Amino acid sequence: MVDRAIARRAAELRAEHASLRLTDAMSLTTALVSDADLLTLDKKVKRISNAHLIEEFEEATKIDAEEAIRAARRKRTATRLLQENGDAVVA
Repeated sequence: MVDRAIARRAAELRAEHASLRLTDAMSLTTALVSDADLLTLDKKVKRISNAHLIEEFEEATKIDAEEAIRAARRKRTATRLLQENGDAVVA
């Protein structure tokens, strides 16, 4: 069964890649949404699939890096406040 999210994402993929067939767009979208591997011999679908997987990985990595930076800033701020107040700092 195809839900709205898959149908919408497949339509977006077809808009981005005009030569992508509807069946391939649906298969690729289903794999992306369900975090499954897509087995295909179609070189065009492989290229599009790899591009989207790389894009998703880069976005996830960017989010993780940004969260790590925010956590480090929070820790530095807390340490500075404790030091200013003369409280003990536990690392």
